Amino acid sequence: MIRRIALICVACLIAAYTNAHAVGLEMAVGGWGQSVGGTLSYSESSIPDVIDLDSDIRFDDETKAVARAKIDMPFFIPNIYLVAAPMEFEGTGSKSTTLTYGDITFDASADLNSKITLNQYDVGFYYGLPFVNTATLGKLNVDVGLNIRIADFKAEITGASGGTTVTETKSLTLPIPMLYVGVQFEPIEALA
Repeated sequence: MIRRIALICVACLIAAYTNAHAVGLEMAVGGWGQSVGGTLSYSESSIPDVIDLDSDIRFDDETKAVARAKIDMPFFIPNIYLVAAPMEFEGTGSKSTTLTYGDITFDASADLNSKITLNQYDVGFYYGLPFVNTATLGKLNVDVGLNIRIADFKAEITGASGGTTVTETKSLTLPIPMLYVGVQFEPIEALA
């Protein structure tokens, strides 16, 4: 009988230890209304080689999905935060002057079919501040860490150059380090 009680106690301790240090997963998917504006050029150059995204190339507003995942890790392993936010815009316009983009000079007043892709990916590593959660009796949670945003940019222009239809593309992938701070306030159990 004592052996059974001891075995049950050990099993309960193992189950409690496992639950206390389990990996947690939180996922979310949403929509994001996107619009693009400003100017674009292949390199720093003269004003005729700058494309006004509002008047020269008329991009439509888009709505894209955004996905997020948070993985709560056990022990002293940092928690992980992942986000994917794709963006893509297409438009057709023209410039009254010639446009040099990369190695190609597009004809004046030629139709310019353009596509801009800017995908953003976030990879964050963070820790929860346990003393804040404890001091507020579980009502407030604060996470602090490091986030790396990876911006994957590509601009493509297709148009006439000397009577021939040609395409020029420029792409760039840029990692951007950022500070990660997350705050959650839970005044009552059903609302956070």
